Amino acid sequence: MGRVGSQGPNLAKEHLPGHQLATQMQQMKLSGPPGALPAAAPAGFRPGMPGGPPQRPALPGGPVVPLGARAPGAPIGHPSGVGMPPRPAGGMPGAPTSAIGSMANGLGSTAPAAAGAGIPQRPAGPLPRGPPLPQGVSQAPGLRPTGMPGTLPPAAARPPGPFSMQQPVQPGAGGPPKPGLMPAGMPAPVAAPGAAPLPPPGVRPASGFSTPTKRPPAMGGPPGAAAAASPPPFSLRVGSNTPSPVKRPPGGPMLAGSGFQQQHLAGAPGQLGGLGYLQQAGPGMASGLRPPYGMPPPTAAGGIPGLPPPPQPPAAPGMVPPMAPGMMQPPQPPGMHHPPPGPMGPGGSGGGGSSSSSSKIDPSQIPRPLAVPLPTQVFETRRENTHTVPLPAEMAIVVKDRGSAGPRYLRSLLNMVPHTADILKHTCLPFVVMVNPLALPDPGDDPIEVVDFGESGPVRCPRCKAYVNPYFRWQDGGRKMQCNFCNATSETPPDYVCHLGPDGQRRDKFERPELSKGSVELVATKEYMVRPPMSPVHFFLIDVSHPAVSTGATAAVCSSIAKILQELPGGDRTEVCIATFDSTIHFYSLRPGQSQPHMLVVPDVTDVYCPLAGNVVVNLQQSLGLVEALLDSIPRMFASTQVMETCAGAALRSAIEALKGGAGGKVHAFISSLPRRGVLSLRQRDLGRPPTDRDNMESLLPENKDFQALALDAAEHQVCVDAFFLTQGYVDVATFSVLTTTTCGSLYHYSPFEAAVDSDAFHNDLRWNVIRPQASCLLAGKGLEAVGRLRASQGLTVDKYIGPYYKRTLTDLNFPAISSDHCVAAKLVHEDKLPESGEIYLQFALLYTTTGGERRIRLHTLALPITHSLGTTFRGADLDTYMAYMAKKVASQIPGHALGACKEAITKSATDALHAYRKQCASASSSGQLILPEALKLLPLYTLALTKAPCFRVDSKLDTRALWMARLIAAPVPSIVPAIYPRLLAVHTLLDRPENAPLVPDKLWVSAERLDSEGVYLLENGFEAFLYFGRAVPADVCLAILGLPSAEAPAAAGPEPPRPLVLPRLDNPLNQKIHQLLDEIRRQRCNYMRLRVVRRGDPLLDGVFFSALAEDRTPSGGMSYVEFLCFLHRQIQNKLS
Repeated sequence: MGRVGSQGPNLAKEHLPGHQLATQMQQMKLSGPPGALPAAAPAGFRPGMPGGPPQRPALPGGPVVPLGARAPGAPIGHPSGVGMPPRPAGGMPGAPTSAIGSMANGLGSTAPAAAGAGIPQRPAGPLPRGPPLPQGVSQAPGLRPTGMPGTLPPAAARPPGPFSMQQPVQPGAGGPPKPGLMPAGMPAPVAAPGAAPLPPPGVRPASGFSTPTKRPPAMGGPPGAAAAASPPPFSLRVGSNTPSPVKRPPGGPMLAGSGFQQQHLAGAPGQLGGLGYLQQAGPGMASGLRPPYGMPPPTAAGGIPGLPPPPQPPAAPGMVPPMAPGMMQPPQPPGMHHPPPGPMGPGGSGGGGSSSSSSKIDPSQIPRPLAVPLPTQVFETRRENTHTVPLPAEMAIVVKDRGSAGPRYLRSLLNMVPHTADILKHTCLPFVVMVNPLALPDPGDDPIEVVDFGESGPVRCPRCKAYVNPYFRWQDGGRKMQCNFCNATSETPPDYVCHLGPDGQRRDKFERPELSKGSVELVATKEYMVRPPMSPVHFFLIDVSHPAVSTGATAAVCSSIAKILQELPGGDRTEVCIATFDSTIHFYSLRPGQSQPHMLVVPDVTDVYCPLAGNVVVNLQQSLGLVEALLDSIPRMFASTQVMETCAGAALRSAIEALKGGAGGKVHAFISSLPRRGVLSLRQRDLGRPPTDRDNMESLLPENKDFQALALDAAEHQVCVDAFFLTQGYVDVATFSVLTTTTCGSLYHYSPFEAAVDSDAFHNDLRWNVIRPQASCLLAGKGLEAVGRLRASQGLTVDKYIGPYYKRTLTDLNFPAISSDHCVAAKLVHEDKLPESGEIYLQFALLYTTTGGERRIRLHTLALPITHSLGTTFRGADLDTYMAYMAKKVASQIPGHALGACKEAITKSATDALHAYRKQCASASSSGQLILPEALKLLPLYTLALTKAPCFRVDSKLDTRALWMARLIAAPVPSIVPAIYPRLLAVHTLLDRPENAPLVPDKLWVSAERLDSEGVYLLENGFEAFLYFGRAVPADVCLAILGLPSAEAPAAAGPEPPRPLVLPRLDNPLNQKIHQLLDEIRRQRCNYMRLRVVRRGDPLLDGVFFSALAEDRTPSGGMSYVEFLCFLHRQIQNKLS
């Protein structure tokens, strides 16, 4: 049995707006619309491994050093090995301070700033190094740290135990700062009796926050010292105005709020301002499990939900708090973001910290994602023989496979699996696994190796059919093997026997990828198919009606198809077909030997058929000249057409019927108007009043049930449908999305389509659609299919799936064509109790055929530890997976249901989870505190943002709602989080940043408060981007960016609306910086992201831009972020009472 090498060339998605991108991607030939894209490959593309799938674009910064390695000249104490100079004491030199705005009841009331109050920001000079990386991750050397304020000291200088946060001394405060995470307007806390004297200010912080602090004393010592060292919570409690500390149970560790006095809000419980906010780790979870976003969490030992933690012996000086067994935890970006100073928009508070008597909620102290990007992390899937909890999905990581699949392929919501169904039920969290088997790897990731077992085929358990993996157990000197899924013992195949070492492991374990890696590729044998694999087939269906020709859509489609013909995967095996349609359907004979293409018209669109049955597709290499000539002549052939109505539905049925006669394939349909002729015609359903939250969304159901039948028929015959809508109005995306979702296709929407603005975006989307890593169809059983199955340990079973797939049996998922952009959510439930200790195992196997015609089995195996504690279950929860599952679940339930009920389901799910944590893990805390688990501290923010997504807003257009619904159902986890909570960047200050600063500036709050009337801002969500110009942008800035003296709408000629603004390429530094920023963001998102310029007075885009600001109150009744926190607090209080 030989082993084949690692996978082939690492392709990467390119986003080319008509120029060469200076990004780290695979070198490949570029093409595009006329005058838009050069034929040369862009500089800086990084080649990958020969013979494999495309990979993520390489990140700048040079090679990756494994954990524990130290770069030459690096300080010994720095765990990442990056030789950065240490930051001097007293914080960052020359750092400005910002006034912190106060807010009560979610309204913008201001208070004067206290002298000296504020948060040091990143200096303009050299940037300090980032936070140290604990076990499980290391930093890629050569990547310049991003200068995150308030980074931790090196490991050698770090004190043991938890770190506390201290505020700088306010003038007149009367004493040194006291420990405690307090907002700007809170009084300084009082040290516990007997505590060690508190240190003076001006010492480098020991947390991820930017306020100067001094390290607390080591753990151990008298009770007072322990109290001073414990990090108290940020708590705004409802009650009387008399401060009263939370009592400490006798002999127990410090509870939240003990050891210092807390501020109270005036008012009765249940009022809008009655919010107490607290973050804590929860019982049973040591602080080493999940360091919070920038600082270690409080330590709370114990593990019995609902009871005070048991007493803990004092740790010896210099000892680090122990970690909970069974889980390694990497660092997380700070969830508490202190924003930089900036002008406030309308309704925002102008800043200013308040005096100690203030009782207002400070919006700057509530959790938000980290503004400063962290350097690339080296992530090991297992560390010290246990699972490592994944980093946030948006963080740049390089994955090292240590025997368990990386989070790109399998990502679990629960990284500590409850022992019983009862424990899981009490958490109110679902056990969900996100499966993205063909996800794009990073060029630095460990390659997925290909294993060939020869004619005998892959080694499998004869009972449950699980594939051999690193967790198989070997007995009788290696002659017997025990399955880790069903525990069945069987004979090892004779040619697979190997002697065991003293540890019971095979001596060849690390020589065989299937025994040492969590993700491998197995070569399938003949028993997995009935006949040789099919060839890649592409059927291009082009709209040539008057709406398509007059807007330039037909010309853009033909030009882009001609440009990508040579890049279609499959080589000399690739087959193509081209058809056009208006009120009739036109097929073209492109057989080799013809002097020119021959058109065959199908006039009867009520009973369609294929006039070229059996000969519809041709070999691309043999008929390349005819195909190119046809694409060049189509725009001229139909230039004078006056046909307004189309038969797109009938054309799709005809194309599917044509491919059913062969081995299946992909249909790329380009549609510009609503089909009103022939079979599968549709009617206008977006007329009438806008829907309300109480209206059932019947308009999101397929209008014609024949579309659902056509989708099932296409999936059954392995025909995948991709739909591109280049339209000026309504096209009923909801009905067409049934075809794309059921057949595992993709859906793109450009409305209103402008050739000058959208041609680049369309070309890159089409190009990526055909070259991305994807599985073509595979023949097995009764028909063609790519099939996947998720196996789980005994005691667990898959309850349901959500995503783009076709399910023929109860256990298997069928995909006519699955790609790196398709992700399926699998919800698991307990059938029985799990083992008392150890791990549970998940394995997803995808049987597919590569575009090169090779039969493969992509195998991903994941091992997760078992726990008996609710606290550790919450501790290991993954917020990104939770939000992705909720988005997929609720988006799939919108059709036929009321929007208000869907949004209530989202809010109720978050409320139930926070209430369960409050009741089961923090019952000893005050009822006036809103307590958030460390792992889910951003859950309120993301929940609010999800309820404001376009598919849930009542003011969204019907096609926009259906488009976002389809996007959320199919998208992988890294694409869903930014789609829910977009990224807002200031671009007018790009020239003011240091030369060595990262390309992407710091993120701003997604709120109008962060917008300056003289500023220019970029808002992007991974699918689309907006360039917003304020009301008073200087003329020189507009001239530098747009080449116009103003961003105001130019005077329209006649009754037509003004043409959209285009971001040109100009020869000035600011314009070039903006284009470099766009290129970098497109590289990060692996999506070209259609860019639209939002100008003052734009009746369409102005509202779209501001509706994406998730933290603001919306005209349709959506709450602001602070109001939503108060709402959640009241809901939890009601449940507790």
